[in-house]
Amino acid sequence: MDIIKLYGERNTGTNYLSRITALNTNAVMLKGTAPEFGILRRFEFLKDGYFYFTQHENLGWKHSIPDVEAIKKHKDIDNLKIITVTKNPYSFLLSLFRKPYQIIGKRPATFDEFLKRKWITVNRENYKAKIFQSPAELWNAKNEAYVNLQQQVNLPVLNLTYEKLLEDPEATMAQIIQELKLQTEKGFTNIARSTKEKGKDYDYYKDYYLNELWRKELSDTHIKLINRYLNKDLLAYFGYRLISMFFLFYFDFTPWLIEM
Repeated sequence: MDIIKLYGERNTGTNYLSRITALNTNAVMLKGTAPEFGILRRFEFLKDGYFYFTQHENLGWKHSIPDVEAIKKHKDIDNLKIITVTKNPYSFLLSLFRKPYQIIGKRPATFDEFLKRKWITVNRENYKAKIFQSPAELWNAKNEAYVNLQQQVNLPVLNLTYEKLLEDPEATMAQIIQELKLQTEKGFTNIARSTKEKGKDYDYYKDYYLNELWRKELSDTHIKLINRYLNKDLLAYFGYRLISMFFLFYFDFTPWLIEM
């Protein structure tokens, strides 16, 4: 039986991708989150402990840097496939600011403060240095690890982007099935409703991310703070472009230009 481990940062569509993969294939998805009940719900160190003791089975937290040695030693390695999902760093950082899961300390009041603040990792994040100088470095580290994984393990590894998934989920699922050689007898089924937010659906997210409506939330200060840390080679690898003030100006005034 095919077994899939999914890795992706917070707020990058991992819930959505996991659910449509389960709906459209016969693969077993390895667990990527700690149980949310009782005392485990309240304390991060207990969730860290959960993955410390179960990593050999589930290969860790879905938001972690993959543990290459644990993957190589997995008991079902012959059936194991890995999917990673990446989101545009600018929209990712806006999402993380709005929903800063596992943030340590007081939540920043503004996006400027958030970008200037160091990000302290939880243990299950699997980052040995523990502290990133900026949340933008968090994006670098996770996605660099996803890219490197293809050369580090002798397994099928598929790097996807959230934007491609939203653009055509049926084609993305066909790519997953073909490249990972998954077994399925099912027709394609999508999920319309948001897995997290009431009142938002697939069409909302498709419009917001593919038309890059999030750019309206970025100031010149935000862009400078983000660009200072971003790994340009990673941007290019995933097909993203570095935003400059020219592009922001063009985006803001495009409707006016069209009317002219």
